[in-house]
Amino acid sequence: YAKLLNGGFSNWNRRDFQGYCRACEKFGRLDPEGMATEIEGKSAAEVKAYNAVFWERYEEVADFKRIIGNIEKGEAKIQRQNDMLKAVKKKIETYKNPWRDLKLVYGPNKVKSFTEEEDRFLLCSIPEVGFGNWEELKAQIRQHWLFRFDWFIKSRTPKELGRRVETLINLVEKEFEDLEADWKAKRKGGGGGGGGGGGGGGVSAGAPAAKKARR
Repeated sequence: YAKLLNGGFSNWNRRDFQGYCRACEKFGRLDPEGMATEIEGKSAAEVKAYNAVFWERYEEVADFKRIIGNIEKGEAKIQRQNDMLKAVKKKIETYKNPWRDLKLVYGPNKVKSFTEEEDRFLLCSIPEVGFGNWEELKAQIRQHWLFRFDWFIKSRTPKELGRRVETLINLVEKEFEDLEADWKAKRKGGGGGGGGGGGGGGVSAGAPAAKKARR
């Protein structure tokens, strides 16, 4: 830290440095503009310059292994969220009208909680509100006419909504993995029968029909 000060950043104090480290964990090293929104009193240009020098000289900072480890954990979390958002977009793009027609392959583990209609809304909302913005997601649910009499989903906390979204994305990822595995198996076996659920909407054979009953 002191060496970074001597390197031309005398207007950065220890609190600024700690704020930079936290911001870097949250946004990743490639997003100094995002970091600047978290570091009080620093412009995007100042953060960008500081960020560049930090990654050139971070080994000079005391306890740098712990600091870098925390940043890398944060970046891994960002990458995972990006991957999950990509899976959602891929699923949505397989439907002409996903808000009405999107289907999920729940598999054998059915839990009576959210309806398919609620799950569909949650999944289709993620590209709009952004992954992790659960407060905004809850606000959209409360304002939407579809749920004006749906006490169950309107009473869910942002954290509960976030957990449900992650569960749904895991289902989507598993569906794509199963479809890919099936395709590879058929290709390895020289083709074989038709279909198997890879067509319109990406719903595999045996997927449950839409029901109002809670899962």
